[in-house]
Amino acid sequence: MAYLEWMKHYLQEAARKGGAAAKQNLIPGIVLQVLALALIFGYYQVDSFRAQLDVLGELNTKFGLWFAVMVTMVFGGAIPLSIEALQAKSRGKSQRTVAQVVFTLALWGANGAITALFYQGQDWLFGSELNVLTVLKKVLVDQFVWVPIYVIPVFTLLFLWRDKHFSLGEVKSALAQKNFLSRGLPLMISNWAVWIPAVSIIYAFPLSLQMVLMNLILVFWSLILTIFIAD
Repeated sequence: MAYLEWMKHYLQEAARKGGAAAKQNLIPGIVLQVLALALIFGYYQVDSFRAQLDVLGELNTKFGLWFAVMVTMVFGGAIPLSIEALQAKSRGKSQRTVAQVVFTLALWGANGAITALFYQGQDWLFGSELNVLTVLKKVLVDQFVWVPIYVIPVFTLLFLWRDKHFSLGEVKSALAQKNFLSRGLPLMISNWAVWIPAVSIIYAFPLSLQMVLMNLILVFWSLILTIFIAD
């Protein structure tokens, strides 16, 4: 009985925080989804636009994991860090250390390679057909297997470690004050709000373009992630 009450408390807290985050980022989220839908329309209906987008796909195919590393490092790391630095400066807050910046860039770069391999694995497992059933399978595995097992635990803990200046003692203290479940559940809800529609669009594109689309949405998501971990 005590366990059920405990779980109910955390689920309610997660729903409250996740709902607040979704409401706070509603307009940017809608804008991103509209842009992504416009990309789908442009790619499949406008030949000139498709040709231009395919150039990025050819770069992805040519450079493989290095393309994924560099693009994700920029879109997941460099751009959000720059925005964060400008916000911190305007509010008179301290800037990130060089070590934190380097760590963040390296983490997003590594994640780019891992995500590219994951997309390739999805393509191998379910095929490359661009139909509803194939896309649905990839979305379900992505959001209900990949995200809970890898994305949320890794980024919650590593970003917390970074923000505590790489001190395991401070990480332990922070988790004692606000445990992993309290941090991870709201983040999971926010993740689903952004990425379930996002990956549905991403998987509607050929494999060569999936990393490109992922990174356009990643700018928005990494900013949310920074806000959640700091909280």
